[in-house]
Amino acid sequence: MNNKEQKGAIMIGLVVIVMSIVLMIGVGISTIHLRSLRAVETTEESIRALYAADSGLEATLLYVYGDAGSPTPQDKTEMHNNAFYYTESKDSDHDECDAEFYCVDSFGQYEDIRRALGVEY
Repeated sequence: MNNKEQKGAIMIGLVVIVMSIVLMIGVGISTIHLRSLRAVETTEESIRALYAADSGLEATLLYVYGDAGSPTPQDKTEMHNNAFYYTESKDSDHDECDAEFYCVDSFGQYEDIRRALGVEY
């Protein structure tokens, strides 16, 4: 092997090493980016589930303060964004309710994400 062939072999080896490093950096950045995209998507789903739970509380409180009397549990109610909620109510005589009148728990779900809110009054 002459000197030119050795230099060519060394250059090819260096190019392969540099390209491998650049490829690993690219794969690493892609992985980080995909994880952040998934986190954003999960946050959006979580917010929709939380808003669904809030809607259940609002609907129950509107029912109570609209002179309907005591809150009644609401079945699964689907919303326009494909989220849904359902509520559970307990009066103050219940062991798990320390409120003056009622305890209302509202559960919201969007896709696989569930969130819950509660109010005592």
